[in-house]
Amino acid sequence: MNMIPTPNILPLPGPVWLFELLLMVVFLLHVLFMNMLFGGVILGAIGGMRGNKSPNQLLLSRKVFKFLPVVIAFTVTMGVAPLLFVQILYGHLLYSSSILMATMWFAVVPILILAYYGAYALRFGWDKLEARRKPIMVTVAVLIATIAFMFVNNFSLVNRPDTWVSHYFQNPSIGSLNFGDASLWPRYLHMLAGAVAVAGVWIMLIGVRGKSGDAEWSRWAIIYGGKMFAHATMGNILIGLWFLMALPKPVMMTFMGGNHIASAALMLGLALTVIALVCMRKARNAEQPKTWIYRGLFSTISLVLVMLVMRLYLRKAALAPHFQLSDLQVATQWDALLWFLGLFVFVLIPSMVWLIRVAMRASTTSTS
Repeated sequence: MNMIPTPNILPLPGPVWLFELLLMVVFLLHVLFMNMLFGGVILGAIGGMRGNKSPNQLLLSRKVFKFLPVVIAFTVTMGVAPLLFVQILYGHLLYSSSILMATMWFAVVPILILAYYGAYALRFGWDKLEARRKPIMVTVAVLIATIAFMFVNNFSLVNRPDTWVSHYFQNPSIGSLNFGDASLWPRYLHMLAGAVAVAGVWIMLIGVRGKSGDAEWSRWAIIYGGKMFAHATMGNILIGLWFLMALPKPVMMTFMGGNHIASAALMLGLALTVIALVCMRKARNAEQPKTWIYRGLFSTISLVLVMLVMRLYLRKAALAPHFQLSDLQVATQWDALLWFLGLFVFVLIPSMVWLIRVAMRASTTSTS
C-alpha cells in the first residue's frame, strides 16, 4: 500500500532553489528565537529552583521570565514564514505526517496557550506568586519542551514516509508518535542542547548590556552564560555523534563523503563550534568581554546557519527514494515574484531588523 501522496499539481511560481534560499533565511530567524525560548525557559526554571541558595540564579530567572512572553511572540511569528515555505516544497509530506500524529498535533495549540498564560503570570505577578513560582516555572518549561518534542516528531516523520503505513495502523483513531525511529531522541536532545547553548549566549548578552548598574551580577551572568554555552555545546557534540550514527546508513553517508556540500558543512560546523567555544571562554576571562561575546555570537549564528544547511541535506537524502524537489513543476511568474522579492528585501527585512532591535533594547531595561 502506497500512502505517499503526489506533490501539488499546481506549479511553483519560481525556481526551487529560490524557495530553498528563502526558507533558509526566514528559518534562521525563527530558530534563533526558538532556541532562546526553549533554552531560556530551561535555564530560567533551573535558576528559579536554585533561587533559595543563589540570589544570582533567582535574579537571572526573573530577568528571563520577564522577557519570555516577547520571546514566545517572536518565535511564533517568525515561524509562520518558514512553515509556509516548507508547505510549498514539502506540503504533501508535512500534511500527511501531521494527519498521522492527529490529536497530538492539534494539542500543540492548547499547550502553547497554557504556556503563554504561565509566562504572562510570571511576567506580571512575579512578587505575588512567590509561593507558586517554582511549580509554574517547571510547568511552563515542561509545556514548552513538549511542544518542541511534537515538532521534532512531526518533521522526523516527514523524513520517513516508508513507515507511514505502520504508523497509521498502530492507532488510526488518535494518531501515533515516531518512537520507532532510532534518530528521534538524539534529534530531540540535539535541539534542546543547542537551545541551551544559544540561551547561554543570550544570558551573556544580558550581562554585558545590562543597565541595572549591578556590575557584580552582570559579571556573574557573563561567566554563568559562558559556562552553560560550553557545557551544552560539548554535550551536543556527543549527542550529534549519536544522532549521526542513528541515521539510516545511506543518509549518514551523505555527511561522510557521499555529498561534498553536506560533508563540508559538517566539517565547517565542527570548526565553528571550536571557534565559538574559544570566544566564549575568552569572554569569561576578559576584563572587557564585549568584543569576545559578539565574536562568539557571530560564530554561533554562523554555526546555526550551517546546521540548517545540514538539515536540508539530511531531509533530501532521507526522502531521495520517495521524493525529490526536481519532481515539482515550475512555472515562474516573474512579475509577482519580483514584487514579492522587492517587498521582502526592502520592506520586510528592514522592518524585522528594526523590531528585533527595539525588542532587544527593551529586554535590557525591562529585565533590569
